[in-house]
Amino acid sequence: MSATCLTALPTTPSATSSSTLSMKRSSTMTTTTRTMTRTQQQNNRAGNTPKRDTRVYMGRKAAKVAQTKNKNDAIRTKLYGKFGKEIARAAKEGGTGTDNVRLQGILKDAKRMSVPADLIERNLKKAGEAKGGDFMELTYECYGHGGVGIVMEVLSDNVNRCAGDIPAAVKKGGGKMAESGSVLFNFERKGLVYLKSGDEDAIFEAAIEAGADDVKENDEFSEDGYVVIAEYQSFASVRDSLIDGGFDVDAENSGLKLLPLANVEVSEEDAEANEVLLDKILEIEDVDAVFTQMDSIL
Repeated sequence: MSATCLTALPTTPSATSSSTLSMKRSSTMTTTTRTMTRTQQQNNRAGNTPKRDTRVYMGRKAAKVAQTKNKNDAIRTKLYGKFGKEIARAAKEGGTGTDNVRLQGILKDAKRMSVPADLIERNLKKAGEAKGGDFMELTYECYGHGGVGIVMEVLSDNVNRCAGDIPAAVKKGGGKMAESGSVLFNFERKGLVYLKSGDEDAIFEAAIEAGADDVKENDEFSEDGYVVIAEYQSFASVRDSLIDGGFDVDAENSGLKLLPLANVEVSEEDAEANEVLLDKILEIEDVDAVFTQMDSIL
């Protein structure tokens, strides 16, 4: 979201006055555990900042269509489509005036993401139509190859269409639909703020001061990138604080996202089969985000 996250608007930020952070290197590195308090953070300004995790394993961003040469265009298309639906729904529920706080927040984020003005205007007008802007949030769950749990977040104006399209795509990709709640409980929602590059120590200090929980090196979207992890309630304030601080925030890929509580390791063959399954799911226009337990993402 998340990220964005564009799967849902962040709620009112909550301040963190004295957080204790426990960080462990991933399984590919030598195990090191550190605990840091606010006082220690201040002391570390002298240069004694501990090492952070080198990776974060997470579900698939809605727009991240795997291994395609047009990935960036696909990301942008999904992103803009999500904004369009959110704008139409917010305007339908609260009107298009400046007193509609939810709408104004979405429009602010849309501007930050360079969403085309004509798309914004078109969806604002749609809200005034008798059948326009009536979107519902839905969650679908399924199992992929190798027992991988998959959660799909949907925002649709046609529930019946989703009820047909999603199971069909899952079946075509070799997956199996799951009962409501049987997969979702294996995930937790977090706010993830991606940075394209920057000084590790400076990012860590600024992120923690803003209320984040952790900072990890992450090359999912940028070779020298980082990801800042925060409670979902604090996502907006942490993101905005880093932007205001001049950090190179990747706003397009940041957002509220579901992270697996435990990763499911799969064979290379199952990983490839799951990539095909995810691509088929993401082809559905109503699907805005897909998150998996798959550890071995190509």
